[in-house]
Amino acid sequence: MSWAETVPLACFAAAVLIGSAAAVQLAGFFPAAHRPASLTGIGGGALVVLLAGSVVMLLVAALWLAVARLPWPPAVIAAGVAVLFGPLLFQSVPAPLRDGCAGAALSAVLNLILAVVLAAHIPG
Repeated sequence: MSWAETVPLACFAAAVLIGSAAAVQLAGFFPAAHRPASLTGIGGGALVVLLAGSVVMLLVAALWLAVARLPWPPAVIAAGVAVLFGPLLFQSVPAPLRDGCAGAALSAVLNLILAVVLAAHIPG
């Protein structure tokens, strides 16, 4: 594997890791009756929808990058390791931050930024 493939592989692994952690966070917001008080109502529902959309965008960008730039064996191994460590990353964030409105907004923004970074590494 060349150095030119290492940077996209690291970006891909980071995207899958962050996407996996965000998916675990998102799963905690369903059903709507069990959401934290800061995420109830129309604004909280919109933030949860934004988080869901950003997770989908991030994972689609990661898959697109893997298809366009990476050999399959390293991509599969990196994705597997990232999926295993995603829930651990989620648990390492303090509960008041990850379970509230600020955590959902921060996660959505991080997902969108990482999706843009991945898109920059996709040729053509």
